[in-house]
Amino acid sequence: MEIQSQGRKLLFSTVRIETTDIDGTAVGSGTSFIFHDPASANGHELFLVSNKHVIESGWNAHVFFTQQASDGTPLLGEPFTLHIKGFSAQWHGHPDKKVDIAVMPLSWHLNLIAKDDYHAFIRPITLDDLASEDDLAKLDIASPVLFIGYPNGMFDQKHYTPIVRQGFLATLPELDFNDEPVFLIDASVFPGSSGSPVFTYEHSWDRHVVSIKLMGIISAVFTQRTDGQIEWSPAPTNLVPIPTMNQMIDLGVVFKARLIREAISDFWRKKKENAA
Repeated sequence: MEIQSQGRKLLFSTVRIETTDIDGTAVGSGTSFIFHDPASANGHELFLVSNKHVIESGWNAHVFFTQQASDGTPLLGEPFTLHIKGFSAQWHGHPDKKVDIAVMPLSWHLNLIAKDDYHAFIRPITLDDLASEDDLAKLDIASPVLFIGYPNGMFDQKHYTPIVRQGFLATLPELDFNDEPVFLIDASVFPGSSGSPVFTYEHSWDRHVVSIKLMGIISAVFTQRTDGQIEWSPAPTNLVPIPTMNQMIDLGVVFKARLIREAISDFWRKKKENAA
């Protein structure tokens, strides 16, 4: 499989999470993605990024990666799984309780499995991939967006790659919707899409996806209650369907990408304080 294009590389930026309770019973499914933090001491620290509500119920978790072959190519259909105990305790939430973003240091997990000759084929999202304020200001209403993850826990079970979906900007991302650091997308956001990265992009003349910029992370969906009231609630993570009378109205809530860096910076600040 050729992965030179920017779009194809995104297939190896996300990681599927399945959380379990203390007895090992599966309780939820969600999406995370890999972010490279250049501000770490070694300049190479990797973090998983997801939502607080995705990881908070996970006593333990299974985190799925694609294996990397000795020649550096992905071994499609040959995943390996990290079994992480005390999963939720390893995450650091954004200091603002209302911001549904959490981060977890990943490098030491990957270094540990590398000792057993397992290597993950990953393409982290980098600082250069984040949309700047100028990038956001240039976007017009109804601009197309991509988001990648595991809706309803779905993925390509033969190749172990995620599902890519498309939507459109429903509000201007340069503005804080309802005075919150979020914007809305017009897209079908299903359970398991929580934690999905959202990108703005363009197509080249040969239809390749180019000019990819990370705009934010899906957190919630708007639903209409039986009494007609519309509200937003966290995108469900349940693996088992739960009967509900609320109806999704295809509006996803996206926390802005700058908040990811704020969460990571706060992680390093707390780590330094604890070491003092």
